[in-house]
Amino acid sequence: MPLNMDELNSTVKRASHISEPQIKANGRIPTPGEHSLDKMLRSTGCLRDVCDAISTAAAFDSSLLITGETGTGKELAARAIHEQSPRKLGPFIALNCSGVPEILLERELFGHERGADVGESTRLRSRVEAASGGTLFLNEIAELPATLQSKLFQFLRGQRTKRVGQQQSMESDTRVIAAATSNLHTAVHSGRFLSDLYNQLAVMVLRLPPLNERREEVPVLANFILCRLTPEFPRGKLRLAPDAIFALQRHQWPGNLRELENRMRRAVLMAEDTSITAADLELSVVDTLEVPTLKQARERVERELIHQALLQNRGNIIRTASVLGISRPTLYDLMRKLGIRKCNGDANGA
Repeated sequence: MPLNMDELNSTVKRASHISEPQIKANGRIPTPGEHSLDKMLRSTGCLRDVCDAISTAAAFDSSLLITGETGTGKELAARAIHEQSPRKLGPFIALNCSGVPEILLERELFGHERGADVGESTRLRSRVEAASGGTLFLNEIAELPATLQSKLFQFLRGQRTKRVGQQQSMESDTRVIAAATSNLHTAVHSGRFLSDLYNQLAVMVLRLPPLNERREEVPVLANFILCRLTPEFPRGKLRLAPDAIFALQRHQWPGNLRELENRMRRAVLMAEDTSITAADLELSVVDTLEVPTLKQARERVERELIHQALLQNRGNIIRTASVLGISRPTLYDLMRKLGIRKCNGDANGA
């Protein structure tokens, strides 16, 4: 199945439209393991440091803060952590704190007791309650109002919560993973974000780098997405044309992973034969073209060939060197010079 990158930018709807049926159904929201950011990165051999950080975070049960630009995969990372953690059989509940009136956000986050307000005759179960035994993901945590910041801090300290209008508190065994696109340090210093809450959330911090920091790996991620999309559009095996690979590496990627998948989806539909071109991706080679030196061009080709050979041979150094027609020491030297990390896969002969 394809990655559902749209989930990363989902927003909370008003009370009458918020996903209350999902919460009533044991509070479970589907957690498709095939959408895991960690699985995608491990399959492609990209961003090994992010994979390692996800595994480390999954092994602990403390609160966690994920930072990164829009579209870098913060919710996917949170799901990957949940799916690898001891809480994986419990629910994964996501809530976006951005752009919702405070009273509605409070009721969504902490629930609402019947009769708390005039005319209110229903009891609303909270996201905190729904996530008990599992993980609560709070996206855009910097947008949480000050009063709710304090209430969330108190919950994190004691794992007890009260619905709006409720007198007695309830226990809820919930792990909280928060995410922010803005700099929370700045928000703390300016007084817009509670320092105690920041310290409670940032027991561990996972930073997701934007694609423009690792553009040499974009074609590998694009191929991964292409393989996931191909069953949906059965028109034979598609591949990236050389100009597409070049354009993918040169593009700035302001929308990060979400933009990459959207461009790949359009390209699959637009491709007229078995090759996806830069035009299919709506990327201009001319706009991004910088004439490389001979050394840069040679290194670019070497890097791409080695990347592809390592992937095809599941990271086996001996087989990769044989396919490339070079010795193992020469391959190691080239990988070191070109900044290529060894793929995760068959360790034999490594």
